[in-house]
Amino acid sequence: MLKTCHILANYYPLYAAPFEYTRKLVKAGIDVDLVCLNRGSEPAVENIDGVQVTRINLPIRKIAATFRYLKIITKLLEQSHCDIVHVYCFRGCGILPLLSKKSYRKILIDIRSGSVSHQRFKSRLSNFMTRLEASTYDGIICVDQRVAHSVLGKKGANYIVPLGADFEKFKPYSNSRLRDEIGIKKNQIVVIFVSNLNHERNPYRVLKAFEKAATGHPQLVLLLVGAGSEMEEMRKMASKAPLRGKVIFAGQIPYHNVQEYLACGDIGLSYVPINGQYDLQPPLKTVEYLAAGLPMVATRTKGNMQFIRDDFNGVLVDDNEEAISQGICRLIEDSKLYNDISKEARRSVLNYDWTHIVKQNLLPAYKSMLKI
Repeated sequence: MLKTCHILANYYPLYAAPFEYTRKLVKAGIDVDLVCLNRGSEPAVENIDGVQVTRINLPIRKIAATFRYLKIITKLLEQSHCDIVHVYCFRGCGILPLLSKKSYRKILIDIRSGSVSHQRFKSRLSNFMTRLEASTYDGIICVDQRVAHSVLGKKGANYIVPLGADFEKFKPYSNSRLRDEIGIKKNQIVVIFVSNLNHERNPYRVLKAFEKAATGHPQLVLLLVGAGSEMEEMRKMASKAPLRGKVIFAGQIPYHNVQEYLACGDIGLSYVPINGQYDLQPPLKTVEYLAAGLPMVATRTKGNMQFIRDDFNGVLVDDNEEAISQGICRLIEDSKLYNDISKEARRSVLNYDWTHIVKQNLLPAYKSMLKI
């Protein structure tokens, strides 16, 4: 049996890709260990759906803690004798192959995104550091070759393993119970926006665009799922007229509960700023909206256009308040367009089911590295 060990400098479960990759690998008959951090209240060792999870108590954002973490991982790898070690890129991870190169057959680095700093110097420095980290690995996985080129240069990644959605979890239905609980009335139309509410993502544009749309459509409600540095300021804005009573802040929702909130929505909003930091990145929320059958308004980023065809399975708009507002209004006012997009949404991304991705992209990458 093929044996893998996945290394995270974060918590598990938390982010979609590590959680879904590992569980789907187990279903495919692969032996999966995973090493991650401990929030402090979790079991040090736990089996989650067949994934053998080992959690380490360390504050990973401190440099000294990172070195301790790498040493602990090295000792664990010496005991496990893995075929493939799958490392989700974190600062300092380039040292791991140098410390542990005799403990496995092959080791690969998984690069989820490029730098998201709005400062050009910081962005270039961060991507340069990632290239250095990646240079010590046997192979490189990335979610998209354009992202890989932006981070790694002309060489790009050895293997592309795209983002996806769990189609057993994300599916079309209406969660009337949760709508009632969070105060949504039956006649209201819910625009849902799932995102980190951080300054770099310009979430205020969403509030202002929604305000424009709601001026002509008072039945609109905005449901915000996520948290971040701008959340409190956004709450203040939403507490004043004309937004008062029209914006619901759900806060940070665990990954395995996000679908419950998508099922409260009538329109999905995949707003991503069109800039050098975010333009190329394929957004996870876009695939999840589509899998859930939500008609969607999405900005014209290259990442969004990997999944969206304008007026077929979504409405593509420019990155400004007026365009976003008009996109929302189009879906409300054109029932045929709304229904047509809803019908096409889920089936347009069937190849992005996590099970399919693991079988068609991830496992072949492993086997290619091992030459089996």
